[in-house]
Amino acid sequence: MAMNRLAKHASGRSSGALWLIAGIWVTAFAAMLLGTAVGSAEPLRVGFLRALLMAPIGGSLSLVLWLVGSRAQGTTAARFLVFAGGAIAATAAHVAIDLATVDLLYRLLGAEVPVRKIISNDPVRTFLMSFVVGTNLAVFALAHASFAMAAVALSGAIESRDRERQLAEAQAAASAAQLTALQYQLNPHFLFNTLNAIGSLVETGRSSEAGTMLDRLADFLRSTLAGESRSTTSLGDELATLQEYLEIESVRFGDRLRVEFECPADLRDAQVPTFILQPLVENALKHAVAPALRRVTVKVQARRLDGALALSVEDDGDRRAPVEPGTGYGVGFRNTRERLALLYGRRARFTAGWTDGGFCAAVTLPDDHEAHGG
Repeated sequence: MAMNRLAKHASGRSSGALWLIAGIWVTAFAAMLLGTAVGSAEPLRVGFLRALLMAPIGGSLSLVLWLVGSRAQGTTAARFLVFAGGAIAATAAHVAIDLATVDLLYRLLGAEVPVRKIISNDPVRTFLMSFVVGTNLAVFALAHASFAMAAVALSGAIESRDRERQLAEAQAAASAAQLTALQYQLNPHFLFNTLNAIGSLVETGRSSEAGTMLDRLADFLRSTLAGESRSTTSLGDELATLQEYLEIESVRFGDRLRVEFECPADLRDAQVPTFILQPLVENALKHAVAPALRRVTVKVQARRLDGALALSVEDDGDRRAPVEPGTGYGVGFRNTRERLALLYGRRARFTAGWTDGGFCAAVTLPDDHEAHGG
């Protein structure tokens, strides 16, 4: 029972240590059994039971050594000293147990105790030779030393892996915090623009339209900002949210704004970053629709392109603000680039620039539509 608890505790940190212990002591069991079979001093049945008993005890001692040594703090050299000292102590304890049980096995099995003839003029040498022959000292020392050396390498690898995992978790947490900050940055930016538009309607005497816009803003905030913040959502939900936003803006722009949506049904379940299209549409409204004296069409399109998900917001307005090539402009474009970089790394692209008929901002997501951050 105690062995099971120790094994369960050890496996929580690394199952590799258990496999290492099992491999070493199965090999040691085979070595002890082979030594008995080849030699003639000890009956085979005694040697078999002896090996069958000593191997699990060796595994238990190695497991205890792992539980202690793998938690040692300090450098690799310090860890090596802990495992080396533990291997010596484990070998000594193992030999003592072996000596204590060998006579018991002979008595239980009714086997004749062998007579070992060791000839030497030196009594110390005679004792040591008898000690080595009468025990499994050589096998125990080799097995515990092998485990200690392998355990030093294994514990170092586990520690390195733990540091990498902790670093990855810290980086993921930092990315999630930055992504949340960027996402929250959109909310007041959009809200302030909308409230300014409502104020303009009131100042120009269009109170009824301002009231309608305010009601739609309340509905929009209730369905989006009050809910749980998520880094991604389905494309269908993203388009529905965008439509609510455009209904708000249509009150302000009236006939000057015409909106087109184009999205195949099989793409509506694809996962996209939450609020990824809203700042692109807001940019089109600000720079193309707001200064226009004619009707401007804003087209929102989703399609598959070379195995990727391509989203675009295109307008046919006459823009007055210049666009610096390759960078985009304004809070919305910068925010979009940073969010895509956090969520997808280099697997996503954002482009913005002039077209033959106006201006287009486009987002290309990887074909799995899954983010690795946030």
